[in-house]
Parts: sequence; C-alpha cells; structure tokens
Amino acid sequence: MPPRPISAPSAAAANTRPTLTPARSLAAPPDVATRPAAPPRAPAGRPTGPRGPRRRSLAGVTVDDVLRFAAGCLPARPGPRSVGVETEWLVVDRAANDAPVPPERTSAALAPLLATLGSNGSAASGEPAGAVPDATGAVLAGGSRLTFEPGGQLELSGAPLPLSAALDAVRADLAQVRAALADAGLALAGLGLDPLRPPTRWLTDDRYASMAGYWAASGHDAGRIMMCSSASVQINLDAGADPLDIVRRWRLAHRLRPVLVAMFAASPARLGRLTGFGSARTRMWESLDPTRTVQVGPTQVAAADLADRWAEYLLSARLMMIAVAPDTGRDAGGSAGPSSATGPGSRTGPGRQQRLVAVRDGTTFGDWLRGAGPTDRPPLYDDLALHATTIFPPVRPRGWLEIRYLDAQPGDGWLVPVAVTTALLDDPVASAGALAACREADKGWRQASAFGLRDDALRRAAVSCVDLALDGLVRLGADESTRAAVARFRDRYPARGRTPPTTWPTGSPRSAPPACSATSSAEERPTGHGDRHCLSSLPKICAHPGPNPAAGV
Repeated sequence: MPPRPISAPSAAAANTRPTLTPARSLAAPPDVATRPAAPPRAPAGRPTGPRGPRRRSLAGVTVDDVLRFAAGCLPARPGPRSVGVETEWLVVDRAANDAPVPPERTSAALAPLLATLGSNGSAASGEPAGAVPDATGAVLAGGSRLTFEPGGQLELSGAPLPLSAALDAVRADLAQVRAALADAGLALAGLGLDPLRPPTRWLTDDRYASMAGYWAASGHDAGRIMMCSSASVQINLDAGADPLDIVRRWRLAHRLRPVLVAMFAASPARLGRLTGFGSARTRMWESLDPTRTVQVGPTQVAAADLADRWAEYLLSARLMMIAVAPDTGRDAGGSAGPSSATGPGSRTGPGRQQRLVAVRDGTTFGDWLRGAGPTDRPPLYDDLALHATTIFPPVRPRGWLEIRYLDAQPGDGWLVPVAVTTALLDDPVASAGALAACREADKGWRQASAFGLRDDALRRAAVSCVDLALDGLVRLGADESTRAAVARFRDRYPARGRTPPTTWPTGSPRSAPPACSATSSAEERPTGHGDRHCLSSLPKICAHPGPNPAAGV
C-alpha cells in the first residue's frame, strides 16, 4: 500500500481531546533522552527533565505512563532560579554571502580555537590523520556546547546559570567563536530566516534524514526551510517552585508571545524577497504541523490539568520517526528509509544497534498505543522519549520551560530578549504587571508576526513589558551592563514603535545589499530597519502583511 500523504486534521478532529483512560503502569518512569541545553556537568539546580529510575523495560507503555512522563516534564523545584541560553546562527561566507557554508568548513575554522581549549568535539579517536574534527559537542571556556543544525546553522547552548553569569558566559564564548570564524573569512548572522540562500541539508544522520522524509510527505517545503534556513534564540527557564507557580509561569510565557514576537521580529525576507511579515519564521512554525508546532492547549489551564494537556498533545501528535532494527530496509510509511545503519542518529536498543526511519502515514503516538501503529511491536519508553524530542510547540516542557518562539537576533541583541523574558517570568511584581499589559494587547501571533510594533496596542504593551523588566532586573540583582543594554533597547526601538535592523554580512559584489542606514558597518548592513524591514536590495512582491507565495511563506 502506498504511503498516505499527511494532511491537516479536520476541525472536529483538531478540537477532540484524546481520552486519557488510566491503565496499569507496566514500566519504569521515563528517562528522556533529549539534547541537553547545557553540558552534563552543569551546576546543581539545572533542569534535568523527568526523574525516576534509569532503567528500561520491554513492556509497552500505557496511558498512565504517558501521564507520568508528562508530569515529569513539569517538575516543581523551589530555590534559586537559573537560565539556559541557546543561540542559533546562520554561518555566512563574507566573500560570497549567498554561498552555502557546510559544517565541515565551520568546524575547520573553529579547530584552532578548540585545540587551545583541549575540546575536540565529537572527533573519533580512530579518524585518519589530518581529518578535520567535528565541532559538534565541543565545550567552550564559558561552558557553551557547540552543535550544528541540519542546514549548517551553528548553535551555542550555554550552561544554566544565574542570569548575569549566563549572559556573560555566552557572550564570552561567542566572542571567541566570532574571532575564529573571522580568521577563516566566515561570519555569524543573527536572523530568524536566511534571506538569500535556498535551504540545503548538510547533516545526513538518521534523525535528520527521517525528519526530512516526514516533512516531504506533508507536500510543502516549510519543514525543509525550518530545518535548514531558520535560527532562533531559545530561553530555558525553571518550570516553577510549586504547581501554582508552574501554571502561572506557563500562562505568562504564552501571554507574552505576541508581544515578544513583535518586539524581536527578525525574519522579514527569504530567497531575496520580502515576505510581508516581520517574523516570517513565526508564520512558518505556526502553520507547519497542527499536531506538533502549535500551542499546547488553551493558555488558561488549571494547575491540576497542565500535565494532562501535555500528555494529550503527545498522544495526538503524529509520529515523525521510530527506531527499527538495522536490517529493516523500509520505513514505516512504505518508502525506502535512510541507508545508513549507524551514525549520530542511530540508537542503541536492548542488545543491538537501532536506526531511525520516517513515519509518513500520519499515525499518531496515541494510535500506536492503541495497537494501530506503524509497527507490530508496542511503543516503549525509548519511543515515547524520542517522540517528545520531535514535538516543537512555542513553549515546550522539558523538565523546564523551553521558550522557542523568538527569532535569532543580530549581533549581541540576543541578550535583551533573554534578560527581558527572564525578568518577566522570575520577578513576581514584573510578572503581574506583564500579565495585565499583555491582556490589553490580546493579539494573535498572526497580527504580531505581520505588523510587529506598528500595531499600537502591541507597541504600548512592549514598552510596558520592558519597563517592568528593567525594574525586575534590579530586584533580581542583574548587573549594570545588562540593565543598560535593555534600557538602550527600550529607547531605540519599542519606544519608537520599531524593531532592531536585521543585518547580513556583505562583501560579495554579487549580492551585497546597499545600506539602509548611515550607521551600518562595512561588514554588516541592514536587511530590515524599524517597522519597514526595508531589505532595500530585495524587491517586495506582495502587499504587507500578506504572505509571499514565491518565498514559500
């Protein structure tokens, strides 16, 4: 039977909540094998995900197990707060800024830096002499871990630390990385979407090959664009001190979304064309897959129901990939799966090596739990843990709150959304004020991603939130330099109804955009400025704020 194309669920199906019928638990509590936001040696208090005995069971999971797994993703942890910062960057060749940059070239540029730190990433001891070490997994002096995204985007994941220490550590690590890349003619660009280059997938391990196969079955290109052409600032904050605190922080993280998306919109263009959206990345993520990239249930949720909502989301989400025996030659949708049986995306199962393959037929995890899955065996805890890593809502519970909805920011602009968001969630006075401010600007993500701070209500809410954050930063003991950076941002941008200019490294006569601002440097020039997102060398072929079909938005 040919694979069934993935299609959006009907309105009735989308609004139907799975029945969570308790069943006898047959296995141990979950051990989530997600990519950490920081090195394993992080200080005490780091969010660690669901807790419990670290053992595997061959028994299939039950609905009870999914409920316990979901509850473990939202643990109550009293005590001092920490923040983990993940910054993603588009890597650009200064001499040809429309040319793709493979991860091997970036790794080679970083090799001298890593050698001085004694950190060789994932380079295997058996590599031939002269082989370029892969920078993946390397840890920098400040504790940031280097990884690559499928399109060659470079990610620095900082260790969870108190706010000022976290910002200082990531900033110092970024300075070292930028210097090493500059010596090799490369630069880091902080934008939510690549404005010039088409998406190219460089990473070929099982996980990303399966992910690409899943998105290909959807019939549109947005999945490949998000894998290979997007970048973000992700902020990892503690879930909360107790159940009531957790639900308060959860609600506020979602209420803030339109205001923060509008304030930090930095993805106006793709393939050399303006899209008509200040944050086209937000537009893409929200419309990508209604079972895995939209918000987890309504914002207003009772503390007792939050874990149930996350469990329902996990059960309703389509399977993206599953683990199979290495000799399995076909994926779960009937098409040939990845050919490699080993590599970074492979998984070690009980007593044997496993590989990941795409699920292309729209099967959900709940279907699999009920015996209608893509394979005859029942789902195990490893399968549930893997499934959870393929779910991408705007705020994801991972043992902490992973805030995923912010575009990457130019230069050192990333520290402002980190400081503002942390202050608004961690300081109780700022939290209460922000909730009221956002209620007055109750705009959806479409309005925020399209108009940004040109919308008066969003602009007023943004100014109020930054003012509240500034006061909260004082109470949280943030250092003077952080408070000064946020104050400068407030006066230059939200107070004027503008967003920071997006920049793209230039140097090639083929595609260097002319300057939109007399203050731009020779190295980087604006691709968008204020509320215009004026990418002056890129023709606008659609009416604002509508999408640009040619740009795939």
